[in-house]
Amino acid sequence: MNIRIDADLRDEFKSLCKEKSLSTCFVVETLLRAWIAGLKAPAQAKVDIAKAIVIHQTFNRTFMRGRRFLGAGKKDQWKDVDISGEVNETNYYDPRYGWSFKADESLNDAGHAVGCLCSVCRIPSV
Repeated sequence: MNIRIDADLRDEFKSLCKEKSLSTCFVVETLLRAWIAGLKAPAQAKVDIAKAIVIHQTFNRTFMRGRRFLGAGKKDQWKDVDISGEVNETNYYDPRYGWSFKADESLNDAGHAVGCLCSVCRIPSV
């Protein structure tokens, strides 16, 4: 879904979502659900407090992409924790799997394992 809105409104919305550590998708989905529920309710010419519609919603947030919310608690890209909980320094990057440690590989000029595909080790295209 693509929408067109005022750029200032968009920027303020995104900054407030970031400040509150909320996903923009989460906030928009919540607003859309409330708006649709309001449209389904019978319209009245005058608001009667006794007959007011109260909407209670419970949302369970699932962090599929938690890196957006970690902020200062980011993982050190040069450290890798294996299944046993042992911390190893990483020296090899593959975009499919991320950073890993290759113990028996020879190292290149950047100190990474030969074949590393990180931005430092990649050969710039000519």
